[in-house]
Amino acid sequence: MITPSPSATEVQIYAVLHERRHIPWHSHEWPYVTFVLRGAYTEQCSGCSFDIGEGDVVLHGAGESHADRMHETASLLLNLEFTQPWLERIDACGGRLDARVTVNGGYRLQLGARLHREVRRDDPLAALCIEAIALELVAEVSRSRPPGPDSPRWFGRTLDYLEANFRDELTLARIAAAAGVHPVHLARDFRRRQGITVGDYVRSLRVGWACRELIATDRPIIDIAMQAGFCDQSHMTRVFRRQAGLTPTQFRAQRRRPSPDR
Repeated sequence: MITPSPSATEVQIYAVLHERRHIPWHSHEWPYVTFVLRGAYTEQCSGCSFDIGEGDVVLHGAGESHADRMHETASLLLNLEFTQPWLERIDACGGRLDARVTVNGGYRLQLGARLHREVRRDDPLAALCIEAIALELVAEVSRSRPPGPDSPRWFGRTLDYLEANFRDELTLARIAAAAGVHPVHLARDFRRRQGITVGDYVRSLRVGWACRELIATDRPIIDIAMQAGFCDQSHMTRVFRRQAGLTPTQFRAQRRRPSPDR
């Protein structure tokens, strides 16, 4: 099933309910982003195999050739494709959509859910809402890219350290020591390069991990909160609501509710 976007927007958006298990090799003219709203799949691309799960957000570069194998029927993917006017606008702001990136997390999942709602609405304002959400998405994906070749080594070491240790009790001094820079330099330059503070970056990693646990398991939320690195369940709920727009309980219920497309 394919639902086209309102014609007024310069981005092309469509929801695909996959009934087939195998999608043959193909490519797209423009860069596009895939939200995995339901299900999971394995993607072959550039000689590599990628396992993509529910809640993942994948940026594909223009002309990227790939083939997909769905892990289950009725997987629901939402694709957002950027045309030339958008690419020019993004380039002017310093954004990049030229290479594959896979990210996840509560806030990005909510962007996908909001896009899906807007694309189904018979509303003249839907196109405006879609473009606003698309702008948020571009910023999020651009910030989530791995450090480029011109980035200092300490920045890459910092990201690697945070990815590996975000559930631990961290201090700025401990992170700076692992990166090999002064804490003041780390705090100032990390925010300049990443667009958010070190603390907010760690919180986003914790929320992303919690999202995956909420989707994939039936574990009590308090256990997920403690293992994600939060002080307690109420602490996670506050941070989760701020980043994802709803509570962990609401998020779990929403992700498990059957889609109206089914």
